[in-house]
Amino acid sequence: MRRRRPSLPPMPPVGRILIVLMIIAFFAGGLIGHGVAPPQIAWLTEALIMTMLLEVARQCRKAHRRMLLVAPGYAAAIVAISVLSWVGSGLSLVSMLLFLRKVLRFYLLAVILVNSNIDELYMKRANRLMAWLFIIQIPTAVVKLFIYGQGESAIGTYAEGSGGNSTVMPMIAVSFLLPYHYMYRKRLATFILGLGFLAFGIIGGKRGIVVLVPLVILLSALCMRWNMGRRLGRRSVTIFLAVIVGGLLAFYATCRAVPRLNPDRRVWGRFSASFAMQILRERLETEQEGGASHRISATVTAWRHVYKHGAGTVLLGRGPGSMMLSIFQRYDKRFAGTADGLKIRYGITGLSWLLLQAGILGAAAWLGFFIYSFFLVARIGKQETDPYWRAFHVGMMGFTLVTLLVSCIYNTSLLIGDCVAFVYMVLLAFSIKRRYLSIEAARAAEG
Repeated sequence: MRRRRPSLPPMPPVGRILIVLMIIAFFAGGLIGHGVAPPQIAWLTEALIMTMLLEVARQCRKAHRRMLLVAPGYAAAIVAISVLSWVGSGLSLVSMLLFLRKVLRFYLLAVILVNSNIDELYMKRANRLMAWLFIIQIPTAVVKLFIYGQGESAIGTYAEGSGGNSTVMPMIAVSFLLPYHYMYRKRLATFILGLGFLAFGIIGGKRGIVVLVPLVILLSALCMRWNMGRRLGRRSVTIFLAVIVGGLLAFYATCRAVPRLNPDRRVWGRFSASFAMQILRERLETEQEGGASHRISATVTAWRHVYKHGAGTVLLGRGPGSMMLSIFQRYDKRFAGTADGLKIRYGITGLSWLLLQAGILGAAAWLGFFIYSFFLVARIGKQETDPYWRAFHVGMMGFTLVTLLVSCIYNTSLLIGDCVAFVYMVLLAFSIKRRYLSIEAARAAEG
């Protein structure tokens, strides 16, 4: 007689809504881009987050407990700086509200999840779903490769044509794959998935992965060293050898598979490290006629702009919302005028995006939040005893470093994107929630 599996506990309302948000984050952009769904479907994200907030507030009130905040000082600082910048900018109140909505919506989601009644089992199930949502991007990109060819149209389900995540998603995947393999469970599937995500980035034709993926492999190994210390023992030699070999193989394969990185300008052309680095240098620094067109030149242009307009603009920027598109035509016209005045054609990073709108103070406050989060999850990871969650916390350390790296030198996807920014805040909330659940379990065992 077959043994019946024990039934799973019912999923809490907040948990059910979070599953819907995951589906929206990974599929809405692609459906909208291909004309299958209307743009208004993106509004569901904020509506569902507010629904979750009301439910969690009800739970807290019923339990007679206060809501816990995540790094409230940093969130309060970005709000205060945005208000001060808005007062001096002459922009409409709508502009500031659109800016704060874009920057803080997933922070609010993290606060909601930390205060919700989700448990450890639910978080593991959600992690598994998130992993599969990442994995299905690989076959999706392969199918699109045969339809569109290599390039920014051959990407996953999250958008119709946006290549930035072709670089960012492999970086995030590496951040978790390495610690889960060496700290939790060794599997051949880890290496297969690593190669799959590298192929995903190559299919997107993004040159940045040639440097950024090997760098994240190294950073992930350092995070494991930080967490485990001497307990790694002889494994540290194996890990760092694997890091060196993996980084070099990723560099070699990318140079040959991305046509713009090899002298033959074709897939699997001749390998030339010097040629690839020269192309990357030109890509980062070139300033073409009509304005800055690459990341370093765009960041330099942004700094020159705020510096030219005086100390007030340096500190507080030109106003929250001044560098944002919206659904409102009048604000889109304003954005076009702002972009033309700056002469930045391409290459806005998270750092320059914040600098232009909220100044040095706003950029420092929001990037400071991620620095705080890194040390928070590092401390939680050192206190963790469960191998699964310990590997998860180390993965979050790597993910946080990826967020800082991408935001400072690459793009805005991990600050204001609809997909990977959502993923970061959800997993950060899980890391913090796991710590709170461990403390509650320890107190219950003592009492």
